[in-house]
Amino acid sequence: MFKLSNIGSAVRKGYEKFEKWRKYSNSREQADRFRADVTERKGFSILNEKLIRQIKEYAYSQFGENDYWHWLALYTEIRGEFIEGWVPDDYYTFEWIPTMNPENVSGLSLIKSFDHRLFPGHTIQPVAVRINGQNFDHNQKRISNTEFYRLMKQLRSEVVIKKDCGPSGTGLFFRNSVELLENDFKDSYSYVIQPVVEQHDEMKKLSDRSVNTVRVVTFLKPCGKVQNFFTSLKFGVNGLRVDNVNMGGRFLLLDPDGVVTSNPFNELGLECRECIESGFEYRGFRVPSFRKAVELCKEQHLNFPYTRFIAWDVFIDKETDPRIIEWNARLPGMWVNEAVAGPLWTNGDSLTNQGSINNTSNVNNESPILSREGL
Repeated sequence: MFKLSNIGSAVRKGYEKFEKWRKYSNSREQADRFRADVTERKGFSILNEKLIRQIKEYAYSQFGENDYWHWLALYTEIRGEFIEGWVPDDYYTFEWIPTMNPENVSGLSLIKSFDHRLFPGHTIQPVAVRINGQNFDHNQKRISNTEFYRLMKQLRSEVVIKKDCGPSGTGLFFRNSVELLENDFKDSYSYVIQPVVEQHDEMKKLSDRSVNTVRVVTFLKPCGKVQNFFTSLKFGVNGLRVDNVNMGGRFLLLDPDGVVTSNPFNELGLECRECIESGFEYRGFRVPSFRKAVELCKEQHLNFPYTRFIAWDVFIDKETDPRIIEWNARLPGMWVNEAVAGPLWTNGDSLTNQGSINNTSNVNNESPILSREGL
């Protein structure tokens, strides 16, 4: 029995080791593919043996392994130079986020049909929700299929249907409410049905087809205060109905007053030449009610203090009020922001200012940039 127990323990450890290797390998291969795409689009590469050696030495000194160099090399190609202070996405994803945003609670941000109950009055009020094949109206009163489709026919307007656990704009479609059919839904999934909202006229200037949003990233500090960590502005292009960057949208950098300070970037962090050549003056564009949007996110983070890092997508409505469209505590993607605007983790009143950034030792393979003490 003792031997069988030892064998079982060894098998589990071996599997965990394999899973960790597999996750890191897939992530680093993705970084290499992105880097190849970046260099192809730019038409040149700035990496050479000397620079790669410098990046690997930095990765080892800060994160305990020179294999963390893959994402740092990608950032370097995007930015056109290597900058010390960067945090590679594989370290962020597999070492840092799990300690800040435990998986058993962070997944709640994927349940879109629950947002209006978690943040009442600050999201888009649903027309109805469909949970495990059961229908509910906006007051969470259960209604029959007949009542559900009668409600949709009475509405007679376009709605957006969002499927739970469909991050980054996936599992979303637009439809006139009278055209909804039973086969639009699967009983094994849950959905929220929302009215199509009208955004502020200023925000329409970026695109009148998509609802353009402010991305606000908040961090709950050990002292209990919520910090505005990073902000950007996202918008759709070429008639795209969503502003998600991974689906073809673009993003802009914002200063602390909500004023655009950059040209538009694409999903790889490269400037969008098509947008620049359109003649629209992006730089200097001011987001209406920006400070109000940031404060909303900081306040609502305290309604969900189970995770310390949350990315919010907020739109500004016709009356200049900010509303939460989505929030992501599962894995707020930050790598392209780190490449374009970073190092984010060592600037100003950032997370790492609470710890030792300049420590060059690496006790127990803990990063001096993202030390446990600093977090």
